[in-house]
Amino acid sequence: MKVKNMLTMGCLALLTGCQQADGLDNQSEELPMYVEASIEEEPMSRYVSSDDSPNNLSFHTGNSIGLFMEGKELVKWTKTETGWNPAKNLYWTNKTTPYDFYAFYPYAEATSIESVPMPSLKGQKGTVEGLSDCDFLAAYTNQSYGTDGTVSFTGPDASFKHVSSLVAVTIKGNCDLA
Repeated sequence: MKVKNMLTMGCLALLTGCQQADGLDNQSEELPMYVEASIEEEPMSRYVSSDDSPNNLSFHTGNSIGLFMEGKELVKWTKTETGWNPAKNLYWTNKTTPYDFYAFYPYAEATSIESVPMPSLKGQKGTVEGLSDCDFLAAYTNQSYGTDGTVSFTGPDASFKHVSSLVAVTIKGNCDLA
């Protein structure tokens, strides 16, 4: 009788152990989201500084973008020396479902994609200094988790593009226009 009870308890212990192991396998794994971003490399995406040297526009440490993921609220991502860091971590729900992602620069609070504020033209002075403060860039991509969970705003179709930019024209001449 004791042997039978011991065998029964041993089998129960094994079954309990297997169920716990199965529980670990069935837990959903966290799928963190990462971001990479670049600005479209077009001649119009460059400006000429006061010393006539071309300057390629790119994101710099401290720049912040806003990111809307389909069905989620706005999340601020800030450029660091090692990449982009979110103000709030985002996670993929699975590895196969594609989502729409909308991003914009510079970051500003917004409640929806339709309510993103654009920089005001009123404060523009027509000089190179502070030019990036008046610029507005936007990007879109549709993708799933992929190989490492990175939302990529790079390449010709998904990189950030200028939505509005300041155009300054200086006219020099020696003639009397009166």
